[in-house]
Amino acid sequence: LLLAFFNKKEAAETAYKNAINIDINHAEAQNNLGAIYSEQGKLDEAKKCFNAAIKAQPLFVDLWILLLGFTR
Repeated sequence: LLLAFFNKKEAAETAYKNAINIDINHAEAQNNLGAIYSEQGKLDEAKKCFNAAIKAQPLFVDLWILLLGFTR
């Protein structure tokens, strides 16, 4: 998250992918990678990440809000 905050999107994307490779159910990494994909216009990939994050942590309310934005 810190890398993305400091506008190091490529490094952040790599870090989130590494975290997901270690733990596919890492909801925060899935969510943050989805946010990066969304900013890049990769909406299908973003939606997959958001869905994976919700599956991993169903009570992650922020994810539901983000995902609702994709259904409009």
